[in-house]
Amino acid sequence: MRESGSLLPQILLSNYLKRFATRKWAWTLGAAFQGLAILGCAGVALTLEGTAAGVAILCLVALFSLSRGISSIAAKDVLGKTIPKSKRGQLTGWAGSASGAVAIAAAALLLLQTDSSSVQSYALYLVAAALLWWLAATVNAFVWEERSETSAEASLNTALRDKLTLLREDTNFRNFLIVRTLAIGSGLSAPYIITLAHGSLGGASMWLGIFIISEGLAATLAAPLWGKWADRSSSQVLRAAMLLVAGLLCALVLYSSFDQPWLAPEILYPAVFFLMGMAHAGVSAEKPILSIWPKATSAPITSPLPTL
Repeated sequence: MRESGSLLPQILLSNYLKRFATRKWAWTLGAAFQGLAILGCAGVALTLEGTAAGVAILCLVALFSLSRGISSIAAKDVLGKTIPKSKRGQLTGWAGSASGAVAIAAAALLLLQTDSSSVQSYALYLVAAALLWWLAATVNAFVWEERSETSAEASLNTALRDKLTLLREDTNFRNFLIVRTLAIGSGLSAPYIITLAHGSLGGASMWLGIFIISEGLAATLAAPLWGKWADRSSSQVLRAAMLLVAGLLCALVLYSSFDQPWLAPEILYPAVFFLMGMAHAGVSAEKPILSIWPKATSAPITSPLPTL
């Protein structure tokens, strides 16, 4: 729900945002609603149980996903208008590194938690996450953004026809979109890795903390390097990152097929999650998409490209 709810509406949202000359407010609005959704999850954890809690969480995840889609579309425009093309990969890399450091600090507190089933502790983490979203929304509101040319919102049929024409006529764009669609596996694989690990390691909060630290450390170390490389060649970064993802997942499937694995799961799963975090940072770092799509390099756009 989180991924599809964020990605599917983007083709429609991009059409709607063309009406606005300043688009940073869309990102700010999306961030504010993401914080609200996360705060709602904390409230559900403290007040509801069973089916009611599950349904409420799913509704809040849907709100979070739609808000994420709004922010993703607006982020491309604002990035294209405020950051030089040669610096966009580095910006994405350093942002990923900073977020990884925050994740490590938060996960370290999980390792110190004595009550592994404390609902209050998890709710507190969600409240802190909501506050961070609202802080991000506030900071984004102060970003200086050059006004864009506006156009009337096209009808749904017209918007879809224009985008399908683009896919048919622009081979480079079409191939890139296919690659980005296939690259979603780098993000969607994480829950399945956690599920496999849960079967072997159990569900103690200590392991949750270890996995968060693994991914956060991977982002902190790898994101700046990927980002700098992406400024020189985004295609090489994506190719290398996806080969790493494929190799890790094949190795994990092979490992899981043995009744008596040759490596302790306490070592293997955190290591795989760390390397997957590094690979996913590479997939995310190739954000300077305008260098791959020549027709888009002349001016900032509201891109129909899905953001992972």
